[in-house]
Amino acid sequence: MLGEIGYRAYGDSVKWKNYLGHPMPRWRNLPENIRIAWDSAAYAVVNASTRVYEKGMAGCVCDHPATMHDVAEISGEKPMCCVDGCGCGAVG
Repeated sequence: MLGEIGYRAYGDSVKWKNYLGHPMPRWRNLPENIRIAWDSAAYAVVNASTRVYEKGMAGCVCDHPATMHDVAEISGEKPMCCVDGCGCGAVG
């Protein structure tokens, strides 16, 4: 279900054209393995965003509130704010 929501949002954002400019198939016409992949990606985003929300600062070395790009921490890397330099001046 979440995969379909993501797929439809993606389709709307690219005017239902794939990267080659060809029409994207509707959800019901996608092969099952592709629908499963979209579902898997959607649930990964939900899990990551939940972890960031619950963790607060997402492991940043500074005291700023978490932002969505902080999810890099979940893959074992430092949050983007600390890699690129946070607005507070902290650099990880």
